[in-house]
Amino acid sequence: MEAGISLMFGIHSHQPIGNFDHVFRKAFQRCYHPFLRALSEHPGIRSSLHFSGCLLEWIEANEPAYIDLIARMAERGQIELLSGGFYEPILPVIPLQDAIGQIRMMNDYIRRRFGQRARGLWLAERVWEPHLPSVIAEAGLDYTLLDDTHFIYAGLRPEHLFGYYFVENSGAKTAVFPIDKTLRYYIPFKLPEDTISHLRRLCLEGAPKGITYGDDAEKFGVWPETYKWVYEEKYLERLFSQIEENADWIKMPTFSEFIDSSAPAGRVYLPAASYEEMMEWSMPVEAGIRYQEMVERLKKEGSYPAYRPFIRGGFWRNYLVKYPEANRMHKKMIVVSRKVNRLTGKRAAEAKRELWRGQCNCPYWHGLFGGLYLNYLRHANYHHLLQAERIAENPGDDSDVQFERIDYDCDGFKELLITNPGYAVYISPAYGGSVAEIDYRPKFFNVTDVMSRHPEAYHRKIVGAPSAESGSGAVRSIHDLVRAKERGLETLLHYDVYDRRNFQDHFLHPETGIADFAGAAYREEGDFIDQPYEFAGKRSLQKKLALTFKRNGRLLRSNGRIQLSVEKRYTISSEAGIETEYLIRCGEIPAGRTTFAVEMNLTLLAGDADDRYYEVAGRRIGSNRMNSTNELDDVPAVKMVDRWMGVIIILEFKPAADVWWFPIETVSQSEAGFERTYQGSCIVAVWPLTLEAGHEVERAVNLRVEEV
Repeated sequence: MEAGISLMFGIHSHQPIGNFDHVFRKAFQRCYHPFLRALSEHPGIRSSLHFSGCLLEWIEANEPAYIDLIARMAERGQIELLSGGFYEPILPVIPLQDAIGQIRMMNDYIRRRFGQRARGLWLAERVWEPHLPSVIAEAGLDYTLLDDTHFIYAGLRPEHLFGYYFVENSGAKTAVFPIDKTLRYYIPFKLPEDTISHLRRLCLEGAPKGITYGDDAEKFGVWPETYKWVYEEKYLERLFSQIEENADWIKMPTFSEFIDSSAPAGRVYLPAASYEEMMEWSMPVEAGIRYQEMVERLKKEGSYPAYRPFIRGGFWRNYLVKYPEANRMHKKMIVVSRKVNRLTGKRAAEAKRELWRGQCNCPYWHGLFGGLYLNYLRHANYHHLLQAERIAENPGDDSDVQFERIDYDCDGFKELLITNPGYAVYISPAYGGSVAEIDYRPKFFNVTDVMSRHPEAYHRKIVGAPSAESGSGAVRSIHDLVRAKERGLETLLHYDVYDRRNFQDHFLHPETGIADFAGAAYREEGDFIDQPYEFAGKRSLQKKLALTFKRNGRLLRSNGRIQLSVEKRYTISSEAGIETEYLIRCGEIPAGRTTFAVEMNLTLLAGDADDRYYEVAGRRIGSNRMNSTNELDDVPAVKMVDRWMGVIIILEFKPAADVWWFPIETVSQSEAGFERTYQGSCIVAVWPLTLEAGHEVERAVNLRVEEV
């Protein structure tokens, strides 16, 4: 290489599986298309580009000329295409055969569509674990890009974060380029002159030749306030022009060219890590708050740079602990992967594509973007996983009911998995004998995918956050933005003390009302909601399967503990859905007045759509959309109607019950600010009881899904 500095420029473009078409289109018009057009007009700017398969499939179907432009730029040598898991999975947390398969799928696409042999890999969210060199090498690739954070945690000093290093696992090695954090925060938020000055300073200080920039394309037009700055005010044009004007000392090789012409800076072993913010977000809430306070204190003292190598947040996999909903989806994916990877032939290829779509990373975690909190992204992943599962089933197997008892969610307790042509039902004896998942299989729809209301470290910032319309107009990174998309979000900050599941058994104080219950401000008298039930037996009844669970529990009263037992029997069939019978027995001491309530948490995805609503026969309901709150007396059945998907969820109560319903709404941060998100609806069947000594009471709640 000639004297000066080599700037490797990497850009990553992605939209998740399940995102709305208008979001894809807006991102294309405001970011992907103008960015590539600007790049094509500056042939002196050479870049390595990565597009996720989710985005490429949309572009192929909607904007094929864009694919042709990429191919022409690749042919003239201006761009190098980066591979990666095709549907943008977190590679370390999916099964090995899926990880290698997804990378090879992208390698094949790049070779077929763009005429290049991919050599580099974009690692989704830069989530690194030490075994990955073996995966990357097995997939036929030579290098990847990681944040400088990874290298600092390995003990390297800032002056060593140039060029590339070799990392190996069991003899399989890959080259890794450290991404310069200063460039990542300068581009596109600082003036182009600041970027040139930063590069010149590095050059004058005698830094090694190679410096890496790698970041998301969405910073160039999708992030708030960036489109006007980047394109209308000509930031990108000025940046590219100034780099070209300094071409005598700023060289722009591709990563592959730099490897072929430059020796490695050395060998290093990197710990499991991601970028700094990701590791902070993955921490439990209280730990995350303490981490923020410590970092702020050290920065104020001026000692943060010296201690930075020893200060790190959490570990990506702990999202699966922080959010039980992410864990359940992840373990569903693992179970489906085992089934799919037993297949061969045409069915295998079809099932793998659906499985791999269900591995798209976005709804498995949450940080700055909505991610896991966006119910339509979770729905999309589940939809594809359920499709893959159906394809993987043996077409010749006419067994009507399948039963499996395994530790499905890896919590140390076995769950019961029941599958028939109509439904898949996952029961957790150790967690209140509740139902963790109900899939309506004809529509590939998990009707119970409702997220609990979790505390978040950033909730401290919501009180007093300016509304979105009160922005200053300055161009800032979304890491620095603090604003709310609507006023009064602090009034929605209610936190659930248990996972929201189905057929959850409550004994409430008789004075408890719907407002207390919805606001998680009530007193639970019983010890049933999240405590273990004994699995007491299984019985097959033609095309039905009956499962019985028991718990000898207590009512907790100020004058002592009163013995109470609950027997719960599920009868599951394709025709009748889930029929649940309760037998409540009072012990030798009378319990007196209490309220027995069965909680259901169900979703039709949209809270305020006119084609999704409640229906109660013989009743006129003032507000009946899914985000409404209501309480009705003496209700034999409630229907949740979804004309968009063409299904009706029917809940029946025997005897007729008082019914409460209310929306489960969370408050989470997104790139546009703090926002309210409808997660699903809670429907509670309520029966006031007076229990004498030895008294027995029977109740029933049934659920089935019909198609409109």
